[in-house]
Amino acid sequence: MDVCKSGEPELDMAETCRNNHLQNVKRAEDYTDKFNIGRIITEFGSCYNTKNCYNEISSLADAADQKLVSWAYW
Repeated sequence: MDVCKSGEPELDMAETCRNNHLQNVKRAEDYTDKFNIGRIITEFGSCYNTKNCYNEISSLADAADQKLVSWAYW
């Protein structure tokens, strides 16, 4: 989804992007389970100090937390 790639999607797209993050984390979970390897999300969060940015960072971190995937904000 191109709208969720900017790092600061508009707040009216928050739910769409949150679902997109959940789908991506699920795909990564399936892949890492198949090959029996660990998973971590890194180097995300490069955006301005705005509510849109906060929402995007927290929705990705929440998706990772739901699947017990490690993450490191960069």
